[in-house]
Amino acid sequence: EFADRNVYSVAPRAWYFSSKVGDQSFVDVSNEGATYSATAMVGLSPEEALVSRPQQALLPGGRWFEEGETLAAIIPEAMAEKLKISTEDAAAGAKTISVFGVQLRVIGILSSSRFKKVEDLDGEPITPVDYLLMQEQQQQQQQQQAGQKMSEDELREYIHLAPDSCFIVPYTFLIGQGGQLRSVAIAMRSKAADETRKLVQANLDELMSRIELNLYGGMGGTTFL
Repeated sequence: EFADRNVYSVAPRAWYFSSKVGDQSFVDVSNEGATYSATAMVGLSPEEALVSRPQQALLPGGRWFEEGETLAAIIPEAMAEKLKISTEDAAAGAKTISVFGVQLRVIGILSSSRFKKVEDLDGEPITPVDYLLMQEQQQQQQQQQAGQKMSEDELREYIHLAPDSCFIVPYTFLIGQGGQLRSVAIAMRSKAADETRKLVQANLDELMSRIELNLYGGMGGTTFL
């Protein structure tokens, strides 16, 4: 129902952790003898450039994923420094990184400070949730509150991984490696602003009648749940 690309941009998001929730996760990335241990991988699609626009956090010379591209990667500054990959290397596609024995061409390097500011409609970063830190924080809160029941609002406050703790690969590659779909964003557009607002509202009404999940909508600069 969202197949018309002139109207809809569907952007699935997936995460990969090497261990179960609550345990420490490591994803080793190597290049020319150097290794960097990330915490997680993020799988995003070319359509994400029309939704949360993470490409705005790329350092000069980098680019976002193209349609059909699977063996590529966009890495954070700390990883690029450790693996000795420059912005010039990324611009030329001259370096690859090894992930699970697969060579991925580095096509961009993220500014960690700018990527941290890229937010989803719910106001949270698009980096994965730091489940280990969340678990530790909830244990501390439970001890401090000594028998008092935590509110739902407190449980919904998520802590996300720092940009340097993860890197981005194409969504299709990540799913093939065992990644899990975590959310889907849909950008909608029409010829006029009023028509776009009506389109968004109509689709939200239809989805809310069928899906028992939290849905965030944005219209005219306003976000609502």
